[in-house]
Amino acid sequence: MQHQPSFHIGIYGLMSDWIGVSVGGSLDLVCLVRQGVSVNALDVLHRLGCPVADMAWIISRRTRKRRNANNALLTAAETSRFLQWLRLRAAAEIVFGDADKASCWIIQPLPVFKGMSPAEIMKTGVGSALIDDVLMQIDSGYFA
Repeated sequence: MQHQPSFHIGIYGLMSDWIGVSVGGSLDLVCLVRQGVSVNALDVLHRLGCPVADMAWIISRRTRKRRNANNALLTAAETSRFLQWLRLRAAAEIVFGDADKASCWIIQPLPVFKGMSPAEIMKTGVGSALIDDVLMQIDSGYFA
């Protein structure tokens, strides 16, 4: 099941708006991971309703505090987790057409995920792919 290019353009557009960096496609995300983003970019996660547990998955509170003091960049691994969370949140917002619905969906335990929330399963590549599949099915009208 493939999404139309406009779907992906919408995801990249939201991500660009949220982090203030132009994201035109997956290659731009790869480049961002390689160069790292400012630790201050994490502030957007709070505005988007990111659960505290997900913040700790991206970067520990202690490490974030130290990086804030030094105005440092996130590592490649931290940046990758940050962008993974943002991408899935953007996809949910596009599918549901509403920021609040997307934020609620991400933290809601769902039967399709055997009682786990998208926030819980997004922490692996397989989980992220599963979320993508479910969002595509919702967008296509498969789930009522």
